[in-house]
Amino acid sequence: MTSTKQFVISGKERCETRDNSSAIATQFFDWGQKAAGTSLFYTVDQIGSVKELTNGSGIIQSQYAYSPFGIPTKLQGGSDSDIQFTGLYSHSRSGLNLAQQRNYNPLVAKWLSRDPSGEFTDGPNLYCYVENQPNSHRDLSGTNTMAGAMIGSGFGPVGTIIGGVIGTMAAIGIGYAAAQIVKEKTKCIEVEDCRPPLDDMGNLSACLEWCRSQCKSSGGYSVCWDSCMQHQW
Repeated sequence: MTSTKQFVISGKERCETRDNSSAIATQFFDWGQKAAGTSLFYTVDQIGSVKELTNGSGIIQSQYAYSPFGIPTKLQGGSDSDIQFTGLYSHSRSGLNLAQQRNYNPLVAKWLSRDPSGEFTDGPNLYCYVENQPNSHRDLSGTNTMAGAMIGSGFGPVGTIIGGVIGTMAAIGIGYAAAQIVKEKTKCIEVEDCRPPLDDMGNLSACLEWCRSQCKSSGGYSVCWDSCMQHQW
């Protein structure tokens, strides 16, 4: 038996899955998902992995645990979360985690294809997952390892607090830089307003944090993030 699942993506965000007739099957949000008229909410850890699904009353519908490199174990519950390890989409039949640019296999702790961003972008091993630092880092694109402190960018103020207290000194530095940017900026309207500096690790983590924190509309966020990617401020 086969089935068709289509993804609706806005910018770099996975928003919906649809069936072969284009009817909406599941909708995804920063804090949860909605399917068949039922809203379920995520509880996440320091790297953005979904640990629990709860209903509107806070009652646990499912609970997960993960090995360091992301092999999931369902501890209880009947509902399934499509978003699991580090916030990646989980393809249940294959056991793969689907990032934006390539797929990750937690059983072997490696990406299934070479890093499309090029040689030595994320280390000399083009199949290595987050530089072998799975407890403090994640990679939603498949091309950009980020410190776990940055989960606050996708999971609101609580996520920012959780992320800010984990990881290495570099992660703390990133969180501080992002906090300073947020303190000075209040909204993202023009591309010229989106010029956060590179963080101490030389990547765009601070830029991502700032964009998500300030650009509440998907359109504003898209403009802001595209600007960061193009100019690498």
